[in-house]
Amino acid sequence: FRQHWGVDLKGNFRALATNVRAGGVRQGASTITQQLARGLFLGSERTMTRKLQEMAIAVGLEILLTKEQILEMYLNSVYFGRMGAMGGAGTRGIAGVGEAAWRMYGVPVDSLDLGQCATLVGTIPAPNLYSPLRRPDHALRRRWSVLHDMLETGVLDSTVAYATAGLPLKVRPTPAPEDRFSACVSAAKQELSAQLSKDALEHWGLEVFTTIDPVWQARAERELTRGVQAQEGWRGREREALQGAFVLLDAPSGEVRAIVGGRADTPSQFNRVTQAKRQPG
Repeated sequence: FRQHWGVDLKGNFRALATNVRAGGVRQGASTITQQLARGLFLGSERTMTRKLQEMAIAVGLEILLTKEQILEMYLNSVYFGRMGAMGGAGTRGIAGVGEAAWRMYGVPVDSLDLGQCATLVGTIPAPNLYSPLRRPDHALRRRWSVLHDMLETGVLDSTVAYATAGLPLKVRPTPAPEDRFSACVSAAKQELSAQLSKDALEHWGLEVFTTIDPVWQARAERELTRGVQAQEGWRGREREALQGAFVLLDAPSGEVRAIVGGRADTPSQFNRVTQAKRQPG
């Protein structure tokens, strides 16, 4: 990583020969810079054309950025697997080393110790297989592999490496913040999905800032529910819950201050603001 210009030519020629013999993509030789290029600008499609594009972008990144900047961007966007009930609907992807530190250890990234850092680095090639939360036995072996590499390259001395290898994983799973304002989130995701690659929301570790006013949003959710319930009583509807939607705009700027996609007491994945093709009124 410290010596190449974004591309490992020997590794790529070896992978190319393997893929030509196999008649398809069977092996990759992407450097960290190439992986960053793929994550930022390209999809996950495995083709020769995409590989050539990836290599060209990687060289451009090496020209424009320092090695430290490339490594920082890579670690802030790389995928660290999913956290939640195994196979359940409540699992969420973890993107970036900052979120991984919080979700797996409950601390900011600059508070991680050597063993925790080595564990996180070890999970990157196969995040779910080497997850310290799901497969601690695999995570311990991967941690030692990382420590051994550091020992071999002179980054660590043997005393520190073996002492760290003997420590427990010390994971402290921390759940993600509770979802709030689901209609606003779904509207933002819909907007971003139209502008970014399909893997961006899951793997880029984005922080998205909106013009939503949390106080007005909470009040709008309460009032919409109260309003449609009052209409239900007046109309005598008993078999089906009456629904509604609400948008609050700041007229001078056009900024969206609140979005309510339905009644709060009948949660749904359907956002009536952005998905229902109905006349407002």
